[in-house]
Amino acid sequence: MPPAQFYHWCEVRMKMYVMNIGKSSQTSTIPKLSEEAAIELGGNLLGEGLIFTIAVGILVFEVSRQKEKEKKKEEFEQNVIDTLQTQVSDLLFTTEELDTKLREATRLLYATQHELRDFKGSTSLGVNISANNNNTTSATVNKAVNYAQSKVFSHSSKS
Repeated sequence: MPPAQFYHWCEVRMKMYVMNIGKSSQTSTIPKLSEEAAIELGGNLLGEGLIFTIAVGILVFEVSRQKEKEKKKEEFEQNVIDTLQTQVSDLLFTTEELDTKLREATRLLYATQHELRDFKGSTSLGVNISANNNNTTSATVNKAVNYAQSKVFSHSSKS
C-alpha cells in the first residue's frame, strides 16, 4: 500500500472511530483515493516530513550549541572563582606572614627598650656621655612602643 493510501486509510479510520461510526471497522471498507489525489497527498506528506526533519535538525543543533556555550561559560566562571580563591589564600598567607614579622619586630623593640633601660642603669658611674641623646632615643623608643600598642595590636585583636 503506498504511503498516501495508508495515510488516507488511517485518517478515515480515526475519524470514524471519533464520530462513533463503524465501531466494528473491520467490516467497513474505506474507498481508495484516486491516483491524482494520492499523488497530491503523498507530495504534501513528503514536504511536511522534510520540513519537520529540517526543523528538528535545527532544533537539535541549537540546543547542542547552547549547551556548549553554557558549558564554556561555567568553565570560565569556575576558573575565575579558582583564581580568586588562590589570590585570597595567598593574601591570607601574606597577612599572617606580615603579622608574624610585626610581632617579632615589636618583641625586638621591647627587648631593645629593656636593654636600653638596663644600659642606662649601668652607666650611672658619673660619666654622662650623651644624656641628651639617650633621652631622645628613649623617647623615640617609647613613641614606637606606644604606636605599636595603639595601632598595630588594636587592629590585630579585632581580626
